[in-house]
Amino acid sequence: MEGCKKRLCSWWKTSSSSTRLLGFMVPLMVVSGLVVLLGSKSSNWVFASNYYPWAWSSVFPGAPVSGYGSNFSAFNDFAPPAEEGGSGLELRRRVVGGVDAEEAALAVDYNLRRSAAPPVAVQVREAEPHVEDKKDDFIITTNRSDISPPSNDTNVVPVSPRINRSFTKLQILEAKMQQARAAIRDAQRGNNGTRTTRLHPDRSYLEMEKQFKVFIYEEGEHPIFHNGPCGSIYSMEGNFIYKLETSDFRTRDPEKASVYFLPFSVTSIVHFIYDRNSRDHWLPMKQTVKDYVDLVAAKYPYWNRSLGSDHFMLSCHDWDFTVPIRPILLEHWENKDPDVQVHRYLPKNVSYSATMRKSRYCICPSGYEVASPRMVEALYTGCVPVLIKDHYIPPFSDVLNWKSFSVEIQVKDIPNLKNILTGISTRQYIRMQRRGVTVRRHFEVNLRPKRYDVFHMTLHSIWLRRLNIRLHGVEEKDTSFDLA
Repeated sequence: MEGCKKRLCSWWKTSSSSTRLLGFMVPLMVVSGLVVLLGSKSSNWVFASNYYPWAWSSVFPGAPVSGYGSNFSAFNDFAPPAEEGGSGLELRRRVVGGVDAEEAALAVDYNLRRSAAPPVAVQVREAEPHVEDKKDDFIITTNRSDISPPSNDTNVVPVSPRINRSFTKLQILEAKMQQARAAIRDAQRGNNGTRTTRLHPDRSYLEMEKQFKVFIYEEGEHPIFHNGPCGSIYSMEGNFIYKLETSDFRTRDPEKASVYFLPFSVTSIVHFIYDRNSRDHWLPMKQTVKDYVDLVAAKYPYWNRSLGSDHFMLSCHDWDFTVPIRPILLEHWENKDPDVQVHRYLPKNVSYSATMRKSRYCICPSGYEVASPRMVEALYTGCVPVLIKDHYIPPFSDVLNWKSFSVEIQVKDIPNLKNILTGISTRQYIRMQRRGVTVRRHFEVNLRPKRYDVFHMTLHSIWLRRLNIRLHGVEEKDTSFDLA
């Protein structure tokens, strides 16, 4: 022992100052390294916990932090101020020996946003009122008696109170209607945010395909209900009823329905119930419809809920019209001008369809009936329809601009018919004729319905009318849909 002391003293005296300093620092660095290695494995090492628990100390002062051991509860209240100890990053830099740029950025993020949760299990529960910490033990004074301190194995994060609200199926349905209205309005706005003056048909059609559902009442028997003609000029009634009952738009759940269909055929009612010899021949037909409505209104809540505003029926039957246009047309133009061929009856050896194909314009007057199939016949023969009408709205006019592919003339202008048609330029006529060829697909009747054909366009018109109503009892702002 004495020899070691002598050799050490001799070496200390003979060596240079830098050598003596190196001999002193090497053992110190070895001891420090052992302390750091052994201390990082122990849950009682103070500085191993100052990096993450401080991010939680401001949320739950005094509560132990899960994953770091219960012994750290004594340090959770300690957050060194900038003037005394700096941030957790600075303290870690002094103890461990510095951090790289990535770790520094992460530490700054945790210090700036202390509510950011570390990757541990989190239990979310209702926010608690303000609590008051006591220095001795874990005592919380609050107005609520059912609050228990968070357990040591999970971290309880205060969140805003959650409102649990249940919605009825009707409210959910109306919310979907409102979403559809908003989507169509957005499509109406141009790139500069200015709203156009016309409905956007493509967007409304896509919304119909996504959301529109029809419930068909199953009450009623043949031949009046769930039945209709399929081989006459009124065959659209039978075709529509059959296609709708087998369509994907049909729903068996009335709570999910957008509209409700009354499945009777007006043509069948006229054929089987109408009595021309009866004093009041309208009464039996009116009573049939009334009895059916009373039946479904008593059995289901949907008619009374909307007063029938979301119910619809189909009628292709001709109704009496107050203004007989054909006699006026015959009076002014029958056999009067070879350029304007108007006949009471089709002449012999004259082909009806061939004559329409050779004509530029085809006159489609309303007569004793409201509508005329000649407007569709004109479109299919490549002829520009001439609609002579008063107070009559053409089919699908909510999405089709009839003025762009047809000529509309009021009854009072019948005497001036030729001057109006000859005043149209050839260029304008060609534009109208080409547009007519484009839109005629909307009037096609297919054995299996196709997109944008007459079956789907009829449903689309019903869909747009459904968007314009709000059902009774549903609180909703701005539910009306403006087609303009």
